[in-house]
Amino acid sequence: MCGTSALAWAEGLSKYHGRKGCVFCVDVWDRWSGLEFQEGQIVARDTVLQVAYDIFSYNIKVARLDDIIFPIIGDSRTALDALRDGYFDIIYIDGHHGYEYVLSDIRNAKRLISDGGIICGDDLEKQVGEVDNIALKAQKDQIAGSDPLSGSPYHPGVTLAVFEEFGTINPFIGLWAVRKAGTEFDSVDLEVLPRVIPSWFPSERVEQARQLLENAVIEQSPGVCSSKGALWRSRSWMAAFAVKKMYYLLRGR
Repeated sequence: MCGTSALAWAEGLSKYHGRKGCVFCVDVWDRWSGLEFQEGQIVARDTVLQVAYDIFSYNIKVARLDDIIFPIIGDSRTALDALRDGYFDIIYIDGHHGYEYVLSDIRNAKRLISDGGIICGDDLEKQVGEVDNIALKAQKDQIAGSDPLSGSPYHPGVTLAVFEEFGTINPFIGLWAVRKAGTEFDSVDLEVLPRVIPSWFPSERVEQARQLLENAVIEQSPGVCSSKGALWRSRSWMAAFAVKKMYYLLRGR
């Protein structure tokens, strides 16, 4: 909501594609004012109580990426209807995590993505085969839940919707991606991709982020990140950092 993921994608376009392309962001931003900004400083998600369109607009202007980032204010379940089929090369899903919302976003993405394009998202910490399925279905409309088998927090709506649309895939610290190949979608292995830290990432957190990613690579078993406790607490800024791995998929197009 505050634009950190948008900045990640836009910086990738600038660095690897000569700024050829644009980023569309769909959200139901609450408009509000009264924030005090520090000149030239990106506003991190965890420094405010409420994330809003004001912060998004400010951040993309400070980063000088507002010429290639375009907001679309509205509920994705209806706002995406206005976009052209097969037009987008990459679609990143990280909106409302309730099952019906995620399912709607994925189905819209499948219509909008070009052949060879990538649909990806966040918060796939657990897959259907790794959790109690009764609890999964009971919690699917919650933004977040807990697996009674492991006691681990996860996002049931994301788990169920991704499985129903793509089956079992290969996530990395909650991030997931599939590539369209004709009428099929193939899982993308994110773990083998290099990690890139964006220029706006808080300098005091760079080393911590590197260590978290290294630990995740070492400790991860298929589909499960055993270092989840640390990553979960850092989710507000970690997701925007980790998705920079997708830049290398852009370079391969």
